[in-house]
Amino acid sequence: MDVRSLHYRDLSARILRDTPEIRNAVTGATLHFELSRQRGYGGIDSEAWRRWAESVKNHLLTHLDQHLEAATRNLEANGVHVHWAATAADAHDVLRGIASQHGVRRAVKGKSMLSEELEVNELLAHIGVQVFETDLGEYILQMLNEPPSHILGPAIHRNLEQVRAIFHERLGTALDDSPDRLAAAARKVLRAAFLTADLGITGANFVVAETGTIALIENEGNIRLSTALPRVHVALVGIEKLLPRWSDLAPFLQLASRAATGQTVGTFVTLIRSPRMRGPDDEAAEGDGPDEVHVVFVDNGRTRVLADPVAWETLRCVRCGACLNICPVYRQTGGHAYGWVYSGPIGAVLNPGLLGLEQAHTLPFASTLCGACQDACPVRIPIPRLLLEWRKRAAEAGHRPAAEARTMHRFANAATRPARFQRLGRWFAATPRFLRQTVPLLRDWAALRAPLEPAFRSFLSRWKKEAGPAPSTTPRSNFAAAPPAAAQTHPPVLNQELANDSPATTRRAFAGGTLGRTRAPSHSGPIDNVVMRAVKDALVNRARLAHPGPLIARDTVATPTTATHAERVHRFARQFRANGGEVVELKTLQEAVAWLELFSRDFLTAAVSLLVPDRLSPLGWGVEVAAPETAQLGVSHAIGAAAETGTLLLDSRERRALQLLPPVHLVWVRESRIAATLAQALDSVHGELPAALGLHSGPSRSADIGRVIVTGVHGPGRLIAAILP
Repeated sequence: MDVRSLHYRDLSARILRDTPEIRNAVTGATLHFELSRQRGYGGIDSEAWRRWAESVKNHLLTHLDQHLEAATRNLEANGVHVHWAATAADAHDVLRGIASQHGVRRAVKGKSMLSEELEVNELLAHIGVQVFETDLGEYILQMLNEPPSHILGPAIHRNLEQVRAIFHERLGTALDDSPDRLAAAARKVLRAAFLTADLGITGANFVVAETGTIALIENEGNIRLSTALPRVHVALVGIEKLLPRWSDLAPFLQLASRAATGQTVGTFVTLIRSPRMRGPDDEAAEGDGPDEVHVVFVDNGRTRVLADPVAWETLRCVRCGACLNICPVYRQTGGHAYGWVYSGPIGAVLNPGLLGLEQAHTLPFASTLCGACQDACPVRIPIPRLLLEWRKRAAEAGHRPAAEARTMHRFANAATRPARFQRLGRWFAATPRFLRQTVPLLRDWAALRAPLEPAFRSFLSRWKKEAGPAPSTTPRSNFAAAPPAAAQTHPPVLNQELANDSPATTRRAFAGGTLGRTRAPSHSGPIDNVVMRAVKDALVNRARLAHPGPLIARDTVATPTTATHAERVHRFARQFRANGGEVVELKTLQEAVAWLELFSRDFLTAAVSLLVPDRLSPLGWGVEVAAPETAQLGVSHAIGAAAETGTLLLDSRERRALQLLPPVHLVWVRESRIAATLAQALDSVHGELPAALGLHSGPSRSADIGRVIVTGVHGPGRLIAAILP
């Protein structure tokens, strides 16, 4: 997309003047997100988790070269193709080559801000590939030919009536259709796209360097389908999106979800290890999944930010959108006023680094410096300090108007002389309003806001009367200067060894155990390419910060590790129901069979996993077998579950399509497989693992149409956990 960040002032004024409904829509949505975040943070020791996450990310970024090498070796050992893109043009070359090699004619995309940054849709259209945005909000914007306005809710600036109008125009729905009917119309189009696409494109929330695992978080199910049904999957990954260790993953999945939507974890999490597995004679051992998986590590300005002694901390960002949701400035206009992909507070400090200050120097001034963004950020990025740093650099580079510089110089001259400042204040207060509004700064302010009025009593006079002695007149900065990287404080270091200090001869598969097939890494020596050289150059003389070790709180939060089976089952059932799922607790196998007979009467067809025993299959009760895309019911067997998040762990060897395409999904889970925490559930998955692990915590859901919750958007509208003894 064209960079229009220098026009922020004009774009925001136009939005406020011409489309005032955007302010109402964005404010309503972001206030809802923010309240949800507060509830999500309230369920954990959020400050301890945030400090831990900050330390993990600081360790990652100061050892980025080592973790990129580890990630590359482990991804390739898993059978994943790894590519490197120093620029957007390099990424285009990679995608163009993959599309040409496989004769791609149709592609489906999961929501990815990096794909917006790289202009992937424009490239695919240019080379003759039909591309479908499959996130419901992104699909709405694709029909409107608009970029996203928010990291999390791309279409939050569009109200229900506007969405109805575009669906009526493009899909022929009625102008008064409900959000459910609109979602059904979109699902019909996108379901056909999923089933016929040659290529699936996603981003990645995280890539675990230690295991070569791609992690994707969502609520709709479209990302799982985009990575399961097309024969080729491409993940576009910013070089900063790594996590050092497997033990880091569960807390980051939860913290990012709590910061974004207040959920204990996203409804669907997809953990991808490899292309679909094959047997000894190269026949497919899994019913679906891509034959090839490609990871494209993208720089595109990130190493320039990494080399910056101050701005490097922005690379901790996990793209949760929490800073946008709490920002009073962002709420007025939404994201389009910021003129590029990243908006809100994080855009104001990230865009100058990625684009160059000359293309984005207006954005750091789009802030009140209230500091709320730093309080909300799950990785504690010091956004207020970074805003001031970019403002300082903009002024030093001559990017501010000369009149503004003269005005600020005169203001500073007066403000540092208390007696003069008080005299000017009294004079200003006595000036008639119509004269005050001739001052350019105040005139511009009042053009779109209520006029500024002087206080009846000055702050100093109130302070003397209400708070005692006058404050010291010694100048002091509102924001403490950042300590040097080497002097930054961190939680107690529990374990300082690097993730790749002691490379194992066999790679850990998720939480332990060896793979059924071990490939020799493609690189036996150091990885050398233009991106890796830029990373290493950026880290020259950089202090290397230690990994803080496992987050101990992850094993004690929400559910004690000493909980009994009954306590874990109770906790799981309560949380799963809170997520929108249904739970059936069965005391005996005979009771389970009897319940299944009654349950099966509501269905004519079903797709059943080969891992489900015959006695627990509805096919024995008159239900006909059907393909997942036409079945009314999908039946699976969970290999694990987590009580604290209400999450089921599903194996890709039983076909991902049957877990997602039928409108109702029944999952059998044994109570002995329910772990207390998500971290313990992931750690319990040992031995031979499939190409992908699916974490399902509720039915498919979206609020992209007029902020109304719609279920069954892409995945099942009903998810039932049947707990066996």
